[in-house]
Amino acid sequence: MNKIVVIGMGLIGGSLGMTIKNKDLAKKVVGVSRNIDHLKEAKAKEALDDFSVDPIEVCKDADLVFVCTPIASIVPMIKTISSVLRPGCIVTDVGSSKSQIVSEAEDAMPEGVFFVGGHPMAGSERSGIKAATKYLFEGTNYILTQTPKTSGEALKKLADFIEKLDVKLSIMSPEKHDLAVAAISHMPLAVAVSLVNAIGGLGQEKESCLRLASSGFRDTTRVASGNVEMGRDMFVTNKKAVLEMIGNFKRSVEDLEFSIKEGDVSKITDRLERAKKMRDDIYGS
Repeated sequence: MNKIVVIGMGLIGGSLGMTIKNKDLAKKVVGVSRNIDHLKEAKAKEALDDFSVDPIEVCKDADLVFVCTPIASIVPMIKTISSVLRPGCIVTDVGSSKSQIVSEAEDAMPEGVFFVGGHPMAGSERSGIKAATKYLFEGTNYILTQTPKTSGEALKKLADFIEKLDVKLSIMSPEKHDLAVAAISHMPLAVAVSLVNAIGGLGQEKESCLRLASSGFRDTTRVASGNVEMGRDMFVTNKKAVLEMIGNFKRSVEDLEFSIKEGDVSKITDRLERAKKMRDDIYGS
């Protein structure tokens, strides 16, 4: 790549710039943000060669554009830059929901310019350029999406590039992505938020509960300390898949509730053992 533009200098955008620069994957990396201080800090962290507050100007001769803005801003930003992109340019995003973004972004592409949806499944409860690191993506999952409108050549070119970030690359439809991510990423947030708020609604008993809170509660609710705007946008833009998974979760909790209410030791044990086995199969015991 001759020139890569990274729009949005938060945790993901900053880490992308740092990784690309560290691995020498482009001749020039240019960052874009409305916040000049974020750009200066990104430059100081060697995430960028240059920066600008004007996305239109810097995208004119880009080979690849990463849109790393909050989810709700991704499509508006793509529409802002689309008319100046040169033929052959590839545009991708990092949003954690895909169906809505991919559909609207594909329609916004001019002839000869290609959009491929993306989602690096890397992050932290910390946010912003200060938390960015060149090691954020190592060993993590990175999803690219494919639809009937996706250019095979553009997808291959982007996939070859993304694999150089030392990630585990998967290619799937936006719909399959959204259900999978609702299950393993959006639902943990929904559960953590609901658990914290359930304790917050206990009234006088809340303080005594929180005084006893230790590693189990901390680990279970860690994601509730994440970026509020990002969490809100995940739920709003991935509504269908999230609601499907909430329904599944409620049925699972109700099954456990019924077993506890009935004092059915066998069924309680079975549910605990099945959950333990599945988790141990994923992460080890």
